[in-house]
Amino acid sequence: MGGLASRMKFTFVTFTVGVAAIIGLPFLAGFFSKDAILYLAYANNRAAFAVLAFTAVLTAVYMLRLWIITFFGAPRSEAAAHAHEGGFTLGAPLAVLAALAIVGGYIGIYPNAFAGVFSLVREAQGSAYLVILFTSLGILLAGGGLAFALYRPAELDPLQVKFPALFGGLVTLQQSFDRIYGYYIEKIQQRVAMLLNFIEVIGLAGLVVRGAAGLVGMAGLGARALHVGRLSAYLYWFLAGVVILWLFAAGVF
Repeated sequence: MGGLASRMKFTFVTFTVGVAAIIGLPFLAGFFSKDAILYLAYANNRAAFAVLAFTAVLTAVYMLRLWIITFFGAPRSEAAAHAHEGGFTLGAPLAVLAALAIVGGYIGIYPNAFAGVFSLVREAQGSAYLVILFTSLGILLAGGGLAFALYRPAELDPLQVKFPALFGGLVTLQQSFDRIYGYYIEKIQQRVAMLLNFIEVIGLAGLVVRGAAGLVGMAGLGARALHVGRLSAYLYWFLAGVVILWLFAAGVF
């Protein structure tokens, strides 16, 4: 992509709000949710807290990387050079999500119906509050500083230029996941889907549904064949019914 900030201004603004929220910029929704998760880990498992703090730094790096290489610099493709907004149907959801990213962390704006859910969210108190606050700000500064240090608007991905071995390894890793997923879709999921389709079409729809319908239809034809319109025939059926009833009453069956 590249250079989309001037071509898709509305998308750029809403995307920027989303990035700011997800990297934990203070007063946005992501800041409050990240602090709640970090505090829960800090209070229960310090190792998990350290891992989550590290992954939050990575989140800030890759989200800012995405933001920089997508919206700044020169377009890197013909499609990016002619990019434009997607209209109301795409812009309206972006506006709603951006608005929620701004105000979503303020509990007071929600109806009382959500009070039970929010009461489960633990808030840091005392010294723990300071630990979480400084950790959160440190994550933001570390991740943001690293992203801006590594990335500049350029024709190629700066990571590819500065660390080609690392970039190549990441690309290989990404492609390996794609190949594994493609193999799973083609060799496993698709074949299971074909088997289930066969069972549904032949077994359920064919034998059960159509078979049951056929039996009912045959029973209907047989029943209609008994109505011949002659009193003598009905008398025989009446006598046969009396014999069956007598045998049943006698305990024969």
